[in-house]
Amino acid sequence: MRRLSVLLLLPGLLWATACGAQEADRGQLLTGIVRLIDIWTDIEILGRLTQLALTDAQWQTVAAVHQAHPPPGPDLQVVAEAADKAEELRRKVLAGQEMKPGDQEALGRLMQTAVQQLGDRGLPDGKPITELTAEEKLVWAVLTPEQQGKLIGGGQPDAIGRRGLALLKRLRDTDEATWAQSRDRLVALLSAQAGGEGTAARENSRQMLLDFLNRVRAMPATDFAKRQTELMAEIGVLVPQNANLAALLLEFDPTPIHQALSQTLLNSRMPRLLQEMHAVRARPAGG
Repeated sequence: MRRLSVLLLLPGLLWATACGAQEADRGQLLTGIVRLIDIWTDIEILGRLTQLALTDAQWQTVAAVHQAHPPPGPDLQVVAEAADKAEELRRKVLAGQEMKPGDQEALGRLMQTAVQQLGDRGLPDGKPITELTAEEKLVWAVLTPEQQGKLIGGGQPDAIGRRGLALLKRLRDTDEATWAQSRDRLVALLSAQAGGEGTAARENSRQMLLDFLNRVRAMPATDFAKRQTELMAEIGVLVPQNANLAALLLEFDPTPIHQALSQTLLNSRMPRLLQEMHAVRARPAGG
């Protein structure tokens, strides 16, 4: 009887031993995956910055901003609490309970909150902003127009179309006086990049932009909603080729600038990356 009991227990013991070994491997696996995500994020940031070819003086400005406003250290309690909440949801699902509406989104927010402690705190939350911070203005100002364009990815027609449409959505809801002022300013900024004062190219651009904006303002909401793709394509054509959108964005919609800086030069990873870059570049060639 005792032998039978042992035999009956044996599969469970073997399974528990196997699970224990798997859990040990799983811990190493998760550690390796998190490290890989961390490295991948560094590479993504550095890859975007490499395209800018910043000068030593520009790097010094970035370093000075970070030195004056160091990012906070990681909050391990935040990670622990996020993991506990996620584990609570996992146990409910293991027990056969269905996920409630919003559980998936809540899980995603927990994941984002925890991952930010790797060094991405202060990333944009997707909400539009009306003005850059003093630090953002300082770093943005030291970049050349070419560097600014590369950082925000403003030269691609599809990107121009998306941002232009988002701006039009916002301006369409303003009162008549605000709309007229914004429309005239937009037309002036964009047409000025089509040609010099008094040139036919500039006047032609001004008239086409004015006609387009007036047409969009008068468009019924249902038509505006239906013609999103068409309007984005039209915006991409109307904006002068090689236009520098920095001034326009800074005045009308600084959100893309804020996002680009938060993801790169003003990312909370930068103090550490600056130190590592300096150490690597200070080594003699072949060292």
